[in-house]
Amino acid sequence: MAALDPLPCKTVRTFSISDRPWWKFVAASLAVVCSLDPWVLGQTGKIIPSFVSGRLSSAAPPAQNIEPEFGNAVFPHGAEPLPSASVVAPLPAVPSSTQLWSRSEIAVDPAAPQGTHPHVAPAGTSPANLSPTQWMVQPQSPIAEPRWEGAAEAAAYESPYVTREELQQQMQGLSWRKGAFQITPYGRITVSGVYETERTYLGDFALWVESRDVHGESGFFFDAKSTRLGLDIAGPSPEQRPDIKLGGKVELDFQGEWVLKNKSGVLFRQAYIEAKNEEWRVLFGQAWDLMSPLYPGMLNYVPGSGVGNLGYRRAQLRLERYFDLSESLLVTAQWSANSNIIINPPASTNVVGTEGGWPDFQGRIAFTIGDRQAPECRPITLGFSGHIGEQYWDFRPPNPDPISNLSRKTWSFNVDFDWPITDRLGFQCEFFTGENLAAYMGGILQTIDRGTRAPVLSNGGWFDVRFDCTPQWHWHAGFSIDDPLNRRMTSGRNYNHVYYFNTVYDFTKQFNLGFEVSFWETHYIGLAPGETARFELQAKYAF
Repeated sequence: MAALDPLPCKTVRTFSISDRPWWKFVAASLAVVCSLDPWVLGQTGKIIPSFVSGRLSSAAPPAQNIEPEFGNAVFPHGAEPLPSASVVAPLPAVPSSTQLWSRSEIAVDPAAPQGTHPHVAPAGTSPANLSPTQWMVQPQSPIAEPRWEGAAEAAAYESPYVTREELQQQMQGLSWRKGAFQITPYGRITVSGVYETERTYLGDFALWVESRDVHGESGFFFDAKSTRLGLDIAGPSPEQRPDIKLGGKVELDFQGEWVLKNKSGVLFRQAYIEAKNEEWRVLFGQAWDLMSPLYPGMLNYVPGSGVGNLGYRRAQLRLERYFDLSESLLVTAQWSANSNIIINPPASTNVVGTEGGWPDFQGRIAFTIGDRQAPECRPITLGFSGHIGEQYWDFRPPNPDPISNLSRKTWSFNVDFDWPITDRLGFQCEFFTGENLAAYMGGILQTIDRGTRAPVLSNGGWFDVRFDCTPQWHWHAGFSIDDPLNRRMTSGRNYNHVYYFNTVYDFTKQFNLGFEVSFWETHYIGLAPGETARFELQAKYAF
């Protein structure tokens, strides 16, 4: 894969997020949310004019929901159904042994980033060792009585629930054992076709739009490099602590270095070991960042990266603690020490960075608010996270006033919010601000400015609305933005945004087809901006 380097530019463009009509899109999307489901109308009817209330009252009632997971997919709410060892997340205070699990949760993709939903389990879980007091399912409701056209067909749809015993039986057929270890392979074949009116970087998937001074022509791509393979490993519990579950994970795809696109290299994604019980979790190895854990529901291989969605993978030591304060409040505290990753500017700038003498530290505290006991419950999750680290930069000749070991911080403050409004309708969003965020996929992947020698300061975020038309047919719409501060920059990319809309149809639990339309705009200092309409067709076949 080509290096993620900024393009050289010369002059400053005065531009900020306040110049953009993005707030109009937010307001319009909220109006769409209110029009999609009568539950929302019922909650807001006291403040919405009666004629609006009357117009919306004819909307269809909630249908059966298929639980969402990772946004980078074409499965329910972006989930990638894989009958594997990924199950629902470890939360305390779960009801009796009659607890039901969603069939769609059995199909959750263990390859998806950790923490994309609060109910998604860390990979490496052994379903055979599950006890009802150790796991919590994201709420889902049984199919209601037919109340709208097509309800009879929906009622005939397979029940979305399984018991713990059924779950164990199914998982045993998908794994093999080596001594006391249970090993569960998983994977997916992902194939996409893309047409774009102007070239994006990198084409097969998008991070930003190239300046039309550099690439103003259209592009067409077929790609299968996002195909993914992995193993979830569950080991025996220590004899002294049978409540502790040990496990691990190894995962790769084929988006690594390449010379020709049909001869791509292997990309190392995740490899870690973990120990956990109802109250805490320890992870050691390479995994997803704990900060900004959500993902927009895009089909893009890196959904929102470089355009407002922070977070990537790196080696780390992570600690997590769960505080079950009541039936309606769960507090999750997370902390990690992480490898300090450097993304250098283009080699032509003669600016080179090195890691600081201490790791990057990340932290997050999240509040899950609302009843979690019954399947029909829909708790809200609000999280606050951040990171801090240090890097050293060398400005070598022919740069004026060469200097070595110039210390610069990397830091961020982030907010994440997930709201399952109804069984069929959901909303999630994130916000960030910070400096030197290239290694965290922020600041449009820029680190330090060559002219001012200051780290690039950027603000941004995204929101995503998801809606299930039927148990098999799903929709996503959203907006994402990354807006660096102009006065600190003398070159590079200083604005990037995308609007997107996609629809996904699940032909089976293993195969689906999705189509997405997105509109991208990227601005540069000293170069013409880039704007493109991007159309993507994507198929996934998972096991």
